[in-house]
Amino acid sequence: MDRLFLHYKKQYVSLTSLLVFTMLLMLFLSGCMASGPASSGASSGAVSSAVDYSTDANVELVGTWTGKLAKTDTNYACYGAQQNPIEITIHDIDSLGKMHVDVKVLFHGHARNDLTSDVESAPGDNYQEFSDLLTTLENKKFKLTIPESDIQGARDLEIKAVYNDSYSTAPQLEVTVKSGVKTYTTDEFMLTKVE
Repeated sequence: MDRLFLHYKKQYVSLTSLLVFTMLLMLFLSGCMASGPASSGASSGAVSSAVDYSTDANVELVGTWTGKLAKTDTNYACYGAQQNPIEITIHDIDSLGKMHVDVKVLFHGHARNDLTSDVESAPGDNYQEFSDLLTTLENKKFKLTIPESDIQGARDLEIKAVYNDSYSTAPQLEVTVKSGVKTYTTDEFMLTKVE
């Protein structure tokens, strides 16, 4: 009986060792396959999950975009951006969505709450130009935040743009600009590409 027990115990230990060895070998091989050969560079998983932003549709963004003021804040609005519409020039876009951008934009250097009626412009309105800003396109959107240290004003300037190519006439950039002192003034634009 003891011999029989020892015989099965040895077989059990041998099977357990073989099972552990097999599992370790499978883990090792799966790690090698995931990383690929050393000379191939990036793994196939990384390549397939990356988004290539240098597609024809995104390359259409490159150029100068301008348009009229579509909407501004209600309750004593400042229409300074009507005479000074935003202009966005996109110089390039790479495969990761990185873009170099120039912007001409009206900064509202006044508090919205200080207005007592609708005005064509207000003291502190300042049309400014910013060059070679870096931003990233993600899901047809990009955002620019220009810090107050770079503006002749008292608050950050925030520009959000959404590329909309579903219009039947021509693609548009739907742009929201927030600027101001103490409180933000929000201007909205519909831009089309001019060059």
